[in-house]
Amino acid sequence: MLRTETLQHCPICRGTSLRRLLVAPDYESHSGVYGIDECGECTTAFTNPRPVEDELPKLYEKRHGPPRKNTYGEGLFAVHIGPTLQLVRERPGLQIDSVEPRYWPKLRFIVDIPGLREVATWNCVIRVRKRLS
Repeated sequence: MLRTETLQHCPICRGTSLRRLLVAPDYESHSGVYGIDECGECTTAFTNPRPVEDELPKLYEKRHGPPRKNTYGEGLFAVHIGPTLQLVRERPGLQIDSVEPRYWPKLRFIVDIPGLREVATWNCVIRVRKRLS
C-alpha cells in the first residue's frame, strides 16, 4: 500500500476553499479511496489524497515494470544529427556510406535537409566504413 498525503490547500494557488467532486475506489495503488477536489478560488481539480512524491516510482513500476536502463540525462542524451554527421566526417579513418531515419529508411532524403532532419528524424542510422588509404 502506498503512503498518501491529504492536501488542505490547492497545489496551484494555495487556496483553502476545497470542494469534493468525486470519491472512487483506488484500484491502482490500493490505498483505499481517492478523491478529486476542486479549488474554489482557481477551479483547479486535483487528486486528494495523493501518493507522496517518493512513492510515485513504485506506482510507475507496478504498471510499467522496472525503469529503462537508458534514463534520459544519465545514459541517454539529446544529440542532433547535423553536428553528429560533422563529427563523423571529421574522423580521418571513416567514410559515411549512408544516413537514413531509423524508423523510415525509405525517407532517407529527410536527413539531407538541415532543420527538417532535426525534427522529423529523432533516431537515425549512420552507416560508416573504414576509409581505404
